[in-house]
Amino acid sequence: MPRVRAPEFPGNYPWLNTDKPLSIESLKGRVVLLDFWTYCCINCLHVLPDLKYLEQKYKDSLTVIGVHSAKFENEKEVENIRQAILRYDIEHPVIVDSGMKVWQSYAVRAWPTLMVIDPESYVVGFVSGEGNREALDELVGKLIAEYKDKNALKFKQLTFSLEKQRKPVSTPLAFPGKVLAFAIAATEAKQLHQQGALLGEMSQGNESVDETVLPGPANSVIQNLVGSCLFIADSGHNRIVVSTLEGEVLHVIGSGQPGLTDGDFEEAEFFAPQGMAFDAESQILYVADTENHALRKIDFTTQRVETVAGTGEQSHEISPRSGKGLETQLNSPWDLERVGNRLFIAMAGSHQIWEMQLDTGTIGTYAGIGRESCVGRESCRICFFSAQRPRYGSIGVVCCRQRN
Repeated sequence: MPRVRAPEFPGNYPWLNTDKPLSIESLKGRVVLLDFWTYCCINCLHVLPDLKYLEQKYKDSLTVIGVHSAKFENEKEVENIRQAILRYDIEHPVIVDSGMKVWQSYAVRAWPTLMVIDPESYVVGFVSGEGNREALDELVGKLIAEYKDKNALKFKQLTFSLEKQRKPVSTPLAFPGKVLAFAIAATEAKQLHQQGALLGEMSQGNESVDETVLPGPANSVIQNLVGSCLFIADSGHNRIVVSTLEGEVLHVIGSGQPGLTDGDFEEAEFFAPQGMAFDAESQILYVADTENHALRKIDFTTQRVETVAGTGEQSHEISPRSGKGLETQLNSPWDLERVGNRLFIAMAGSHQIWEMQLDTGTIGTYAGIGRESCVGRESCRICFFSAQRPRYGSIGVVCCRQRN
């Protein structure tokens, strides 16, 4: 594309992650990457790891600036944007473009859009959508090499006053994404105990040996769930917390470090988990492990965490498909609803509803073509807008709660 002079930022707009406004003029001699985003856009969130990668690789010659151009009214609030910056660990400056003036001056038409500005303050390229890390890396690398040869680069790592440094998050929970409330009656708990006790009965000739189920880790969860409890996706701390309604912590599941590791409650790792579904009979909690692009299973009888679907890599395929759970890439599963042996998944990244057969371990598209819209047709052609919560009705219809 032809070189176009980069429009200057408005002088009176709020900035975050910096103690003073930035200007295109002051950034001459550096490559600048503008990220036009809004925090409720799942595709915008998918771009953040690419930006962090580029920021680290070219820290002395590239400046990334987020341009937050809100899509909805609540997204225009500065404090809401600041909370999103903290939640997603964004470490580059962000200008609050509530009036869409920056968006319009750069002729942007879609979220996310990434605009590349050369060291002479000309726009030299842009790309919309996600999955463009390699193309951006190549363009930025070429610009740095070109202007280095011209001796026209200012090699210096810039430091900014980050929101997480000024107001660090120090609460017991950090941006909990979902809460699942569950109640189990004492009679149900007694039945579960009896079922467990029957497993210990062994026939020896005409004699019956009744092995009593002793209290311990394998049975403590049943005792704890008599009454009510909360399953909390402590997304910012990459873990699941189980508590009573009074706040007594029963279990903390996950090390707190982001990762995709199976194992016992202390060694297992999640990455920004979100929605959950509980199977009381088997004492299994299913978890949408959103940023791992995976589904996890927490078994309270064995006190272990296991991955049941997803490879840990994000899928960029949106056409309807199916396959074995552990061989199928997912795209930001956000919430879950269990109906018998079927687990319905709000696949936010592809704007679809998926279904997993828990008895066979197969998973696939249930509804939605992957295009972001609100169109109701037969299940394979339905369009959803940022699917986030599946609901299963009595007539077998899956619906999606939309953001508005």
